[in-house]
Amino acid sequence: MGEEPFLIEENVRGGVAYLARLMRRVQGDLRLVTAAYFAGENRIAASWLSYQSPEVYGYVSRVAKVYRKEAAGGATLRPVTGRV
Repeated sequence: MGEEPFLIEENVRGGVAYLARLMRRVQGDLRLVTAAYFAGENRIAASWLSYQSPEVYGYVSRVAKVYRKEAAGGATLRPVTGRV
């Protein structure tokens, strides 16, 4: 990962690298990647899908809903403009 976490390019590169590592660790299960990203890798790794937390379950459900909506609409990535 980068040396400067406050530089956008390095922050994104580090985040993508972390998500890619999670994807390999859980063999591509997006539910587990999302849960580990939100709750912490070690908390999720200890119990995988048997981890029971309403907060984590709600987060994963919300992300999955947005993912399905975007995937169904054929969404494409939008360029970053530096504005929110």
